Amino acid sequence: MFILISCIGKSQIEQGLLPYSNKLLLNPSFAGMEKNNSVWSNLLYSAEPDNGLKHLYSVTYDMWSETLKGGVAFYFYQGLEAGVNTNHTGTGFTFSKPILFGNSEIIPSFNLNYYIFTKQWFVYVVDGFVDKTIDSYNLPGISLMRYNMLNPRVGLLLNSPHLFLGTSVSYSYQHNMVEETTLEQGNPFHILVHAAKKINGNENGLLFRPFKASPEAVVVYSDNLLISRVGIRMEQVDRLLGFYLLNNFTGKHHGISGIYGWKLENFRIALTLGGGYSIPANQTMFFGEVSLGLVIPYKIFNEENPWAPPVLSF
Repeated sequence: MFILISCIGKSQIEQGLLPYSNKLLLNPSFAGMEKNNSVWSNLLYSAEPDNGLKHLYSVTYDMWSETLKGGVAFYFYQGLEAGVNTNHTGTGFTFSKPILFGNSEIIPSFNLNYYIFTKQWFVYVVDGFVDKTIDSYNLPGISLMRYNMLNPRVGLLLNSPHLFLGTSVSYSYQHNMVEETTLEQGNPFHILVHAAKKINGNENGLLFRPFKASPEAVVVYSDNLLISRVGIRMEQVDRLLGFYLLNNFTGKHHGISGIYGWKLENFRIALTLGGGYSIPANQTMFFGEVSLGLVIPYKIFNEENPWAPPVLSF
């Protein structure tokens, strides 16, 4: 269903679309977090007055590798930039290596993504039947192949009992396959900084977790992009609730959003909806996300102490 929906609208890679549910898309250091295995399918969209509808569809799988003693993740991306009739398809790989630091851990990571950009397939086929003496080729040009892109990214994450603090830096290398002046040029450099406070219940010296609350902040910066998101996320045994403020200082878009989700055994379902206001266009805008996840908790058995919880489980 998500693949079919992803054929609608305009997609951009890391151009101001911040995922809400899949932390692995924010920082590759979340790969194999708490030694869990997880699969996430995300469709994130935003309708802006000046850029139209844009979206990002992705599927990620991450796991803990006992052999490598680190986290491993695989990615798949697919999208369409309708404004310039350009499809893109991409894959990625991540490796993270936790380093214990007292009762906390520092997790460096490396992520490598590769994308292929082509002329939109249907438009390319239609152009083959059009009489060029009457009508010209549709954008972006004659050739099917447009360019490919290599996107390396490094991440660093501090995971303490009371705080998540991390950053990821990426740079995109674009190789053009055709010599045309209409080729698109994206933002090559991105840096993302995020922080989340962990708030757990504690009463009379006993730890209990009927809920988890987490104030969060995310900032993305590049040569022509500055956006931020701040809010609070609350998790109960079988529910997820969150509220956020989103500011795009470059595009002068400001808005609010809310997320509501369900936990069904190991399955996760989350819906995010939001609205905002564009100052330059003097119009309203909306954005949202649909996420499906499967999280398989890490199983640990300590023969000397069978009831011992996993490290950093709290």
